[in-house]
Amino acid sequence: MKDWSKSARWRLVEPQVLVELAARLKAAVREQDTVSRLGGDEFILLLPDTDATGAVHLAEKLLQIALRPILIEQHELTVTPSIGIALYPKDGTDLDTLSRSADAAMYRAKADGRNAYRFYTAQIQAQSDRVLLDSALRAGHLSANSLKCITNRKSHC
Repeated sequence: MKDWSKSARWRLVEPQVLVELAARLKAAVREQDTVSRLGGDEFILLLPDTDATGAVHLAEKLLQIALRPILIEQHELTVTPSIGIALYPKDGTDLDTLSRSADAAMYRAKADGRNAYRFYTAQIQAQSDRVLLDSALRAGHLSANSLKCITNRKSHC
């Protein structure tokens, strides 16, 4: 299948794909769960009273749902989601922190080849922090006094 995501034609069909995907997401969750579109092609699902096992069950269900083609203009399109999972309170105690944690896990799922889910881990955050620091250093966005050297040796930094 042609990669429509980079074409001008994609911009014409994207709203239809997102509406269908949103409907599928909503149909897959419980009544007390929340499905919300953050923007672009990102959705957030809030699943109260769900543990890691329940999150895995839903993530696997969503991956299967995404495999069902979406028919648009006589073309069958499939979605390859990347799902990041963050658990309350282990990965954050507020929506902003949980969202950032899930986002970091989602980017790991993307990096690992898409059509997958990943749980947030401290290792993912450490790698994300290193990438951000490296990017800031390369772009020259850190001032001369932004970094401090901390060491156990008796030396001067």
